[in-house]
Amino acid sequence: QPLPLPSREHNDHFLYLVQEKEIPYVIVHGEDDSVISVDHAYALHSYLTKTPLDISDDTSACTTSIDNDDRLFILKECDHLCWITHGHEVVDILGNFWSNTMNEK
Repeated sequence: QPLPLPSREHNDHFLYLVQEKEIPYVIVHGEDDSVISVDHAYALHSYLTKTPLDISDDTSACTTSIDNDDRLFILKECDHLCWITHGHEVVDILGNFWSNTMNEK
């Protein structure tokens, strides 16, 4: 049996914790994802940071940190299975995220 989807209340609580309690997060998304559009990653990041996001920047590198923000990474030439097709890059991103997060405490 499939797991139930998170409730609206659950999602609101998650967003509250990230925004108001400043819980660290990182978003890693494949640019060519046809299952969940990359627009969702941009929109989530924009919502969490409470700032409009200009996605017109040159993002020609394979792994791109948007606006020099170390919380949103869009992987070039990558689909929905970024942890499989770009595993080394994802591990590097997550490793750097955890290292930086731990150093901030």
